[in-house]
Amino acid sequence: ASEPVGELRVTAPVDLGGSAPFAVAMARFAASWPRLRLTVDLSDRMVDLVAEGVDVACRLHTGLLEDRASLRVKKLGAVAMG
Repeated sequence: ASEPVGELRVTAPVDLGGSAPFAVAMARFAASWPRLRLTVDLSDRMVDLVAEGVDVACRLHTGLLEDRASLRVKKLGAVAMG
């Protein structure tokens, strides 16, 4: 099997992106695929995924994505806030 090469653009909200579990997950992913350049944008704004060329968006809820029929949404887990 061929190894992924190029750039993977990920966006996440600041609260999630600044958390230790997210940072560890991104570091492990990057270490697993050394020929893949991982670019992570931490922002609380509503990112236009297609226009900005974002490959993966990590969100803390799906409420804002429900009306986006062209997107694939997958629950990855639950996060306790507060």
